[in-house]
Amino acid sequence: DTPEYLSCTTKEVSTDSFYWVSRMIAAMTDASYSKSLIHAERYELGVLSASRALIHQYDAKLLAEPDAGQRAALRVEANEAIAKALKARAADTLDKVLFELSSNMKNAYSRSDM
Repeated sequence: DTPEYLSCTTKEVSTDSFYWVSRMIAAMTDASYSKSLIHAERYELGVLSASRALIHQYDAKLLAEPDAGQRAALRVEANEAIAKALKARAADTLDKVLFELSSNMKNAYSRSDM
């Protein structure tokens, strides 16, 4: 199974879709490139390392499990865990690049009226 966060690409823009979150991060990073690039790079590296750690963790569980049905359930669980970690990191990065971009707006929310 592919987790819904990764498979629910619709025409409606939503932060519940990896596709749309990725597009928003990319567009906002591009618009505030010099300040947001570090957030995008940390996001990429963080997702990569967290995903690898989860894969290693679940590989060990799969090797120790003799039952085929339980192994299938573990693979679904692993996919969900990776998607959950990805969603959390993506949301955090979206928040950071949105902040960088909105700080450069003409009104820049300089009066803390957010």
